[in-house]
Amino acid sequence: MNRTAPKVSVFKITERVGKSKPYYVRWTINGREAPVATFTGYKAADKFRSQLVHAADVGERYWDPVTGKPLSMVNASAVNVAEYCRTYLVAQWPNIEPRTRQSLAVALVVFVERSAPAGAPAWTVAQRSEMKIWLTKADSTMSPAMARWCKKWSPNLAALTRRLCSRLIGGCAFAWREPLAR
Repeated sequence: MNRTAPKVSVFKITERVGKSKPYYVRWTINGREAPVATFTGYKAADKFRSQLVHAADVGERYWDPVTGKPLSMVNASAVNVAEYCRTYLVAQWPNIEPRTRQSLAVALVVFVERSAPAGAPAWTVAQRSEMKIWLTKADSTMSPAMARWCKKWSPNLAALTRRLCSRLIGGCAFAWREPLAR
């Protein structure tokens, strides 16, 4: 799949007088406005804006659907694999077809499970189903047992390497089958 870089437009820094964070940066990705970034000082806003412009100029192809930042600017150590998969899937849910939604949800469940380091307890079918529901519904909550599993075993995004990801993705194709809902 040859994915082209999205069209990113970064606007000038705007000042709102009387606010605690008066400087804000706005930008769009393929015509959709990203969340506004606010700053207390002009220099911080200018630095952030220049990073966005640079990422757009070099043609960075992957932008976080939730924060609107290029993946080079996302703090990968602050979020684990399960949380990131959920934010991605919830953000993409309205834009993808129903069958694709289900396939993507199943693939991400397997990816979350397989990204755990050696020694992590294997999931049951019920745990996989619970993870699928949690990934796909923004208002759902995870059971305490699954929350403990994710906190203990789901690695941070910064811990994922290209080699590990290719091993994980390669094994996801036929790892878990479920009948399609008709």
